[in-house]
Amino acid sequence: MLAPQTECVVVARRGLGQDRAAVESNNGATTLVLADGAGGRAGGRQAAELCTAAALERMRYPDGTDPLVVLSKLDGMLQADRDAGESTLVLCQLAGAELRGASVGDSGAWLIGDSGYRDLTDNQSRKPMLGSGAARGTAFTASITSETLLIASDGLLKFASHLTICGIVRGATDLADAGRQLIDSVRLRSGDLQDDTSLILLRLSP
Repeated sequence: MLAPQTECVVVARRGLGQDRAAVESNNGATTLVLADGAGGRAGGRQAAELCTAAALERMRYPDGTDPLVVLSKLDGMLQADRDAGESTLVLCQLAGAELRGASVGDSGAWLIGDSGYRDLTDNQSRKPMLGSGAARGTAFTASITSETLLIASDGLLKFASHLTICGIVRGATDLADAGRQLIDSVRLRSGDLQDDTSLILLRLSP
C-alpha cells in the first residue's frame, strides 16, 4: 500500500503574508490546497485564508467532491464577502495514486520525475482570480508513481528556474530538506524573500 509523505511550507516576506497552504487526510484521500492572496489589493490575506479553510471543508465529504465545482463555489463565496479580496488557488485530492485537481491564477502544480517535469497547471487561466465572480477554473488529472508532486506559489515559480527546482527536489535527502532548499533558492543575498513563498511537496512511499 502506498502512503503519501508530505511537506508544507509557508514563509511570508514580511508580517503575516498573503500565502496559505494546507494538507489534510480524510476518508482515505489526501487533500492539498494552496492559495496566494492578490498583492496590492485589500483583503488578499483574508481571501487566501477563506479559500484554504473552505476548500478543505468542502473536500471532506465522504462521497467525493469535484475540485472544479469547489473552485467555482469559492469564487462566489469570496465575491460575497466584503472583507475578502481575490486569490489564486490550487486544489488537489489524491486517492491511491490518482490525483485530480483544479486551479486558477499563477500558483502551480508540477509532477517532477527523474528525467523531467510536467506542469499540470500549464493551461490554467491566470485571471480573473477567485473573488472576482468570473474566475475560470481549469481541471487536471494525473497518476503519480515515482514522481514528486510540487504545488507552489509564484514566490517560488517566478524566481527559481525549473532546472533549480527540479534539481533540488531530485537531490534532497527528504521532503523537509527539499522544502528548505527550495525556499533558500529564492532568497536574496540579504536573506530576505522577494515575495511570500509557499509550497507543498508530496511523494508516495510503501
